[in-house]
Amino acid sequence: MPYYAVVNGRCPGIYDDWDDCQDQVNGYSGQNYRRFTYIRDARQYLFDHGVYRFPEHTDWDQEQDCSSYENVYIDGACRGNGVYAMPAAGIGIFYGDNDSRNRAIGLHALEKGSVKPTNQRAELHALVYVLKETLDDIYDDVNCETKIYSDSRYVIDCMKRWVQRWRSNGWTNARGDTVANKDLISKAADTLDQINHIYNLRGWSDLRFFYVPGHSGHYGNEEADRLANAGATEMQRHLKMTYYAVVNGHCPGIYDDWGDCQEQVNGYSRHNYRRFDDVEDARQYLYDHGNYSFPEYIDDSDSEDGMSYEDDSDSEVECLCYDNVYIDGACRGNGVLSWPAAGIGIFYGDNDSRNGAIGLNALDDVKPTNQRAELHALLYALRETLDNIHIDNTCETKIYTDSRYVIDCMNKWVDRWRSNGWVNARGMPVVNGDLISKAAEILDEINYIYDRRGWPDLRFFYVPGHSGHYGNEEADRLANEGADQMEMSYF
Repeated sequence: MPYYAVVNGRCPGIYDDWDDCQDQVNGYSGQNYRRFTYIRDARQYLFDHGVYRFPEHTDWDQEQDCSSYENVYIDGACRGNGVYAMPAAGIGIFYGDNDSRNRAIGLHALEKGSVKPTNQRAELHALVYVLKETLDDIYDDVNCETKIYSDSRYVIDCMKRWVQRWRSNGWTNARGDTVANKDLISKAADTLDQINHIYNLRGWSDLRFFYVPGHSGHYGNEEADRLANAGATEMQRHLKMTYYAVVNGHCPGIYDDWGDCQEQVNGYSRHNYRRFDDVEDARQYLYDHGNYSFPEYIDDSDSEDGMSYEDDSDSEVECLCYDNVYIDGACRGNGVLSWPAAGIGIFYGDNDSRNGAIGLNALDDVKPTNQRAELHALLYALRETLDNIHIDNTCETKIYTDSRYVIDCMNKWVDRWRSNGWVNARGMPVVNGDLISKAAEILDEINYIYDRRGWPDLRFFYVPGHSGHYGNEEADRLANEGADQMEMSYF
C-alpha cells in the first residue's frame, strides 16, 4: 500500500489515497510531498522536515482508550572515567520485581566502534533502549502508556528542554560546537517523536518523564542502579577478554585461550589467525574470509544479563561442523494498518540454497506482529534443523537473532509457562502461545537427539540489531523481502 507524506500543502500529513494527496498539493505554491511504500518511512520524511505533529488520513481506527500505565526506571553507571583509558559502564532497566524485561547490559554490547563510555552516555543508552522497547510495544498493539523515571536531570532536560533548540541549530550548541552525545540524543528524539505522534493519534498525552533523586531510597531507582552496576561489571569482565580468530588451522574457529589457539596453528602450513579484544570483531574476521560455520571455544558463562554468547559446558565436542543460522522477522504498519505486512528471513551464508525470504501470509492467518514474525522465523529454522538431524546430519546448529524476546521465550520463560498451563503471571493466556509451544516441542526433540550424540543443547545467541553484523543484516534484508511479498499479495 502506498503512503503519501505531504510536508507542504493545504493540510500536511500522511495519506493512503493519491486523490486525497492531490487535493492537498495541486495549486499549492512550494508544495512538497513524496510517495513511500512503508508508513514508517513516510513518518520519518515528515520528521526530517521538521513536521512533528500531523494527521494520518489512513484506514486505521486511531482513537483508543489507554487501558493502563507502565512505569519503567532507567539508570546508567560508569566506573573509572578519567582514570582508565577505557572505563567500564552499563545500563539498568527496571519494570518491576521478577519482570522479564528487566535488563543489566554492559555498554560494550551497545556502543559501536571505540567510543569511550561516560556516565552521560550510559544514561542516554538506557533511555534509547527503553524508547525502542516502547515503540516496539506500540507496533505490537500493547495498549499501555509508558512513563519513564530517571535520576538524571541531564537526560530529562535533553528531551524536554534542549532538543528542539539543538535541532533548529543543526545540532550545535550556543558556542557553535557539535552537541555532545548528539548521536544518542538524536536517536532518542526521533524515536520519541514517533511515540508521541502515535500517542496523540490515540488521544493520549505525550510520553512523560519524571525525575527521581538518586540514592534516596526510591525502590525502583535503586533497582535500576543495581542493574546498571551489574552491566558495568559485565563490561569490566569483558574488557579482560581476548579472542583469537583462526581462519586457517587444524580447527578454524574462535578461541579465548592463547594455548588453545597455538595448538590449532603450530605446524599448520599457511596458518592464518588474528587476536581481537571483541568477539564480534573476531567473528567478522572469519566472515570476511568466507567462514560462516565455525565453533567458538570461549567461556562467557557468567554474563550478568543472562544472555550468554557461548556455552563452554562440553569441552569434549569434536570440531566437525557447525551451522550458524541468522533469523529475523519484519512487520510493517502494525498498530497503523488493519492488516500489516510481515515476513521472515533465514540466512545461512552467501549463496546458500537454504536462505529464505517468506511472507507471513504463507505461514499464518493471524494478524501479524513483529513478535509473531520473529517466532515464525525461529520455528522455520528449528524445523530445518530437525529435518537435517533425521537425515543423519552431523552438524550442530547455532541460532543467532536480534530478538531478546525470542531468546527469553526459549531460555527463560517456556518451562514456567508450560507448568502454569500456558498462562502468564496475570492468569491470562500467554501471548503467541501457539507458536512458542510448537517451537518448544521441536526444540525438545532436537535437544534429545543432541544429548544422545553427546552434544550440548542447541544454543541461541543474541546479536544487536542494525549494528553492522553481516549475518544479521542479511537476515533483516530477507525478512523485509518476505514482507514485500506479503504486501504485493494485497494487490
